[in-house]
Amino acid sequence: MTLIATDVDDSIEKLRSKLAAELTRPNHAMDPYFYRSHLVHDRELEHLIFKSWIYALHASEIPNKGDYQLLEIGEDSIIIARDHQGELHGMHNICRHRGAAVCEAPCGNRSTFVCPYHGWVYNLDGSMRAAREMHVSTDFNAQDHGLKKIQLVNYMGLVFINCDPNAADFLGPLSNLDKPLGAYQLDTAKVAHKKTYHIPANWKLVLENYLECYHCATSHRAYAKMHTLKDLEEKVAPVVTAMLARSDAVTG
Repeated sequence: MTLIATDVDDSIEKLRSKLAAELTRPNHAMDPYFYRSHLVHDRELEHLIFKSWIYALHASEIPNKGDYQLLEIGEDSIIIARDHQGELHGMHNICRHRGAAVCEAPCGNRSTFVCPYHGWVYNLDGSMRAAREMHVSTDFNAQDHGLKKIQLVNYMGLVFINCDPNAADFLGPLSNLDKPLGAYQLDTAKVAHKKTYHIPANWKLVLENYLECYHCATSHRAYAKMHTLKDLEEKVAPVVTAMLARSDAVTG
């Protein structure tokens, strides 16, 4: 039987000990514990993933009023929907009554979202439309029981979400991207194909692989012929400068 970290010790004391040890060994790969611990994974979801701006979909994927898609993040399910006025909304796929999912199909078109458990009805913007027989409760206010909303930004057709109500502005210091990206007219783009990869590994391994190209010369030889780590600044800087110049010529 293969043991994982939680089979041995996944306490907060273990986490603190491992973190302290990591600080004494910079420029080394992290201890395998950080890729296998359920406690670490939960902390990463809470403090990193759910507080980051995450790309959800392209606006063209839900073009019609009533269209929606579900996005799964960790163990959470998020609804991205277009309301009857054409506006996009993001909300948790959890009924405010007993926590049942109000959407099961990964995508579709709906006029409302109806909880299959007790029949509570929500509008496409997440606000409550009706709560069956709750009028008998004198302290029940339907306006206080809409689906929990999340932050959503439609940036040039690219829809980003953030589950943190106190999240920083979407672009912030990256607002200078407007001009170079504007030339590509991303808001008019269409999704030609999507493919999902189910990777049986911790998410950090995938990201770490993406962030380094030390492996490119051996694992991606054709790619490496066109891209090199040698003389990086001298070779890349002129290309970036030329790209920005072309963008300026188009966007002014």
